[in-house]
Amino acid sequence: MLTPDEATAALREASRVRDRGRRVLQGQATRLPMVWWGLCWIVSYSAAQFLPFAPAAVLAAATGVAAFGLSRLGARWDPTPGRTGWERQFMRSWWAVLVVAFAIDFIAAPAPLPVFFLIPGAVWGLAMLLFAVAMGDRALGVLGVGIVVLAALLRVFLLDESLVLFGVLGGSAMAAIGLARLVGPIGR
Repeated sequence: MLTPDEATAALREASRVRDRGRRVLQGQATRLPMVWWGLCWIVSYSAAQFLPFAPAAVLAAATGVAAFGLSRLGARWDPTPGRTGWERQFMRSWWAVLVVAFAIDFIAAPAPLPVFFLIPGAVWGLAMLLFAVAMGDRALGVLGVGIVVLAALLRVFLLDESLVLFGVLGGSAMAAIGLARLVGPIGR
């Protein structure tokens, strides 16, 4: 039987191990990948604003593949290396978010073309919010809510300029959080 002091020490150590695992998973998901995907958003949404649909879709797919590849490569140089066992499930969940977001697009059949691009961005923001809630990551939660609100406000008030604004504002915010986390600890 453990003494009260031993039990307290064991609980403290278990909490430390849990927090370390959480930081490893958060770091791999919210440092370099946030930078790459933020840059992808800036390029993709700006292209969707200014290019015809087909070239914009090709460019968006190309930057998405690049961001995915750089995210995978970047895991090797993450300042908090390690594996938690969640990486594959986490990657599958983001692919599910992207596929479902575009399925929602086709189901809803939005009339104005910008809405076709805003819906997946808003769903991405929702997924970031859900991840943030599960991980206890306030900064990422605020970013997720901000992206959803930004998509809604741009849809209602600035539809004609919505894509470039969404890409630059949302993408810059993602990249900034990723860069901040590269140089400092992950905040709660």
